[in-house]
Amino acid sequence: MGSAARLAALVRICTGVIFIAEGLGKILGEFVHGGFAKSATGMMKEAWPFWRSVLQNLILPHSSVFGWIVAGGELALGIALLLGLWTRLATACGALLMLSILLGQSYPGPHAPWDKWITAGLTTKFALLLLLLLGAADAGRVWGLDGSGRRVRRRAPPFCRPSSWPPPEAASPPWRSWRRQRSPFLPFSTACSRGSGR
Repeated sequence: MGSAARLAALVRICTGVIFIAEGLGKILGEFVHGGFAKSATGMMKEAWPFWRSVLQNLILPHSSVFGWIVAGGELALGIALLLGLWTRLATACGALLMLSILLGQSYPGPHAPWDKWITAGLTTKFALLLLLLLGAADAGRVWGLDGSGRRVRRRAPPFCRPSSWPPPEAASPPWRSWRRQRSPFLPFSTACSRGSGR
């Protein structure tokens, strides 16, 4: 267990706590009771053109449902990161969530300076990059349930471990091994054949 793996685990745990606080704050607050609809409406000005139509035609008409999806997704992501459970799957789903949010807040406009194209939606971009790094580092294998499960599989008794089938001695038919062995009657049969003139 190296220092880099411990640092990745520590960052994973802290990130999980942050997402748990975000998800609980949304669930217990006004986000799921009309707050998401206001946020989605405010995104219309900074959303990418193709994402703006998605907001208008799909998300806003079902804003209550998507509000619970966002809040519950952040809470589930935080719990998974805190426990180190299915870390790569959790970070992949979290990255998709951050990407959907980023598409609604990172379009600076056609006449914006070049630096605005990079810094628009900066906080969400940092969160997206952080989740990608945690998933690539497999941060759940240290101080997490992902690593505990792997250690349990390694310590399993031999009869519980998967083995190759068929076994090496049964890989080839027995008569092939018999052919390779020299018959004890071969010299006698050879002598008889020579004596008989065969």
